[in-house]
Parts: sequence; structure tokens; C-alpha cells
Amino acid sequence: MALLPAAPGLVAIRGYSGSGKSVLARALAPQLGATLLSSDLERKAGMARSTKLDAEAYGPDSRAAVYRGMFARAAPMLAAGPSVIMDATFIDPTLRRGAEGIVAKASVSSTA
Repeated sequence: MALLPAAPGLVAIRGYSGSGKSVLARALAPQLGATLLSSDLERKAGMARSTKLDAEAYGPDSRAAVYRGMFARAAPMLAAGPSVIMDATFIDPTLRRGAEGIVAKASVSSTA
């Protein structure tokens, strides 16, 4: 019997800040063999995790840039085969549709 690799998929973990999304995402990623993309890490790219950001870092323009960066990284990862977990609030429905668009282009499954 041959073992076949699992089909790649995208899991979008969404919810309010501080609700446990990141804890869940970090626990699931190794279980699913998935790459984890986090809006928190994207926002602080190149900075220490302990860095405190000002309100502007969470404004609409910054938020859009963070999600664009995550989407840009997720697309080729899905096309190459590994699953991806995206950890972000996804409060804006437009951003959720952006994740769905990546799934459609890569022809993989999704869970949101």
C-alpha cells in the first residue's frame, strides 16, 4: 500500500484579537504539515516579537498591506503543494474573499 500525500488546502483561522487564533494555528500547523502565515508576524516582519506597535500599524492601509503580503506568500505555497494556515482576524469580508480567491486560483480546498 502506498501512502499518498494529502492534498494541499488553506485553513483561515479568524476571530477577534486575543481570542486564541494564534494558539490554535500554532498547534494545528505541525499536525496538518502546514505552513503557518500569521498577520502578527507579517506586521512585525524584521522586528522583535516584543515590539509594541502604534495604532497606525493596525490602520486600514497597514492592514491591507499585511494581508497582501500573506496572500502573496500563500499562493505559491499552495501551488507547490503544502497546506497553509492563515492566522488573522479577517474582520473585513473583502479580506476573507481575498483568501477564497487564492484557493480558487490554486484549485485547493479551504476551511474558514
